[in-house]
Amino acid sequence: MRKEDFTKLKYFSYDEKNHRGEYLFHNEEVLKNTDFSILKTLDELRKFLKEPIVILCTWEKSGHSPNSQHYKIPCKAVDFRVLSDKHNFYKTTLRIIDGLNKVTEFDKCGFGFYPYGNSFHLDLRGEKARWCGLHQIKDGKPYIDYIKFEDGITLIRKMYMGV
Repeated sequence: MRKEDFTKLKYFSYDEKNHRGEYLFHNEEVLKNTDFSILKTLDELRKFLKEPIVILCTWEKSGHSPNSQHYKIPCKAVDFRVLSDKHNFYKTTLRIIDGLNKVTEFDKCGFGFYPYGNSFHLDLRGEKARWCGLHQIKDGKPYIDYIKFEDGITLIRKMYMGV
């Protein structure tokens, strides 16, 4: 990706900051190793949702599962949060799925959600992959327990809807 590519986006800029207030794309490695297609897809999802999105990360060297799409070059993966006071996490997840079905070939994407981190993962891997990641602590160390996507949907429906 190049700095000039950001002129093709409506909602995201070269000066985008993550949840920690750090510039995401001022890092030359991140800029060079992130594929523009993932930001274009996120920009279209943002337009569909009509709500702000904070990008947590795109390409990274570490911090994810061993075969993470975040390590691929070019990286077609993004972790993000939707900033919304109007919806609960369950409803937001359903809206994101609906939006992704409209703005991309969702059956060719990786999509995961992390209810305890209030965050989402999207990648354009070319095949369908789905999961729910639950942030846990064992022996004082954080880890993520991955469960089936459908079980995660059931869990967040119960958490947020009481059903």
